[in-house]
Amino acid sequence: MIKRKPLFGPALAAAILVFGLPASKAAGQTLEYFVRAAEDESPALKALHNEYLAALKKAPQAGGLPDPQLSAGIFLRPMERYMGDQTAGLQVMQMFPWFGTLGAAGREAAAMAQARFEAWREARSGLFFDVKANWHAAYVLDREISLSRGALALLHSLENIARTRFAVGGSGAMPDALRGPERTGKTLADAGSAGGMGSMAGMPGTGAAAGTGAASPAMKGSMPMPAGSGTGLADLLLLRMEVLELENRLELLADDRTVAAARLNSAVGRDPRDPVTLPEALHRAELPALPEETIEIIDRANPMLKMLESEGHALRAKESMDRKMGLPMFGLGLQVETFRPRTDQEAHGRTKGMLMPMVSVSIPLWRKKYAAAIDETRLLMKGLEDRERDVRNRLSVEYEEALARFRDAERRDTLYAELAGLARQALDLLTAGYATAGRDFEEILRLHRQLLDLHLKQVEAGADRNIAVALVERLIGE
Repeated sequence: MIKRKPLFGPALAAAILVFGLPASKAAGQTLEYFVRAAEDESPALKALHNEYLAALKKAPQAGGLPDPQLSAGIFLRPMERYMGDQTAGLQVMQMFPWFGTLGAAGREAAAMAQARFEAWREARSGLFFDVKANWHAAYVLDREISLSRGALALLHSLENIARTRFAVGGSGAMPDALRGPERTGKTLADAGSAGGMGSMAGMPGTGAAAGTGAASPAMKGSMPMPAGSGTGLADLLLLRMEVLELENRLELLADDRTVAAARLNSAVGRDPRDPVTLPEALHRAELPALPEETIEIIDRANPMLKMLESEGHALRAKESMDRKMGLPMFGLGLQVETFRPRTDQEAHGRTKGMLMPMVSVSIPLWRKKYAAAIDETRLLMKGLEDRERDVRNRLSVEYEEALARFRDAERRDTLYAELAGLARQALDLLTAGYATAGRDFEEILRLHRQLLDLHLKQVEAGADRNIAVALVERLIGE
């Protein structure tokens, strides 16, 4: 019996090694780049920031005094009076609300402006989380495309070995349909039915099962199949099926990558068709603090809670203002009247004008509207307290979910890395056995698919881990 030498063993081992190693770090548009772009270019974020700046301008308006009133009158025919003929009258009046009313109005407006700022922070945190989620989705697709291409190169190496085993032997020559790189599944199937049956002619003890590669393990181990046998053709057909399926998967991934890039560009206010180039290495994010500390940070810094807190300050200031609006308002003024001397009287001792200080008081007689305003503010404050409890409970649940996702992603990352190492070793051993004896080819394909799936799951676990950290950062308001 002729001892067979390994075929393409070193090349195949190199392909498996490259397929299994992590990718080298390359330059690209980092996550921080897109986060900064989102903060600078997002139209929605700019709109909320302008609303906050506009709300700041309400505090001077609410805390200012009402405009003074000026009234003037001119007599078309001067009125005869004792002091002379009155020609005109001028009156100016300034109203003053009850003490502290304007201060309460200013505090309400300032608190509402702070609430608008916290709403901007909440929108910014949500935008940052969306950018991070979309960035990691595009990154996973990039790595899936890269790993699938590596797996395709490995399949081509296996195909070279199977073609060589089919072509090199003591009987027949490899059909022309199997020589060139451009082949279809239909061509391979036709060649398998023709070449396999022709090579089996004159072989005693072979049946239909032998033509389809269904020989027993004992026969495979003790008597290698000659070149051009049905087993070799079946291996080529299986390989070609794997190659076609993986090529189709790469085309689908390319389409998904285009959509993910469009989402990422849209989130930062860029043109959806702008190119997106991501680095090959994924930065490993860490939780901002320990779990027990994070809960306190969320309770203290979450934008939604801070916004509700500011709204509470505004309602308390409004209640104080409503009470003071039910108290009298005072007005101080001055009245000026001008005279000219009468012709029928002596001008000695007569004045040309008169000044008269004035005081005005408003009487809040109709009390129902003031009482209704106070009751309205109290009900709003009670509803705000209920909303705050609901938000705190929801944030606690979301944090626990994010922490569970983080721990699960860490476990999966470790597990898939270990399983991928074991699968790679098993694939190396089976590939070496196939190169020498032509055994366990279907098991090689199965392990090949499993290794690719493990690498993809490891990439997804790393992305899920970072997304869980991003969710915690959103709850904090970063």
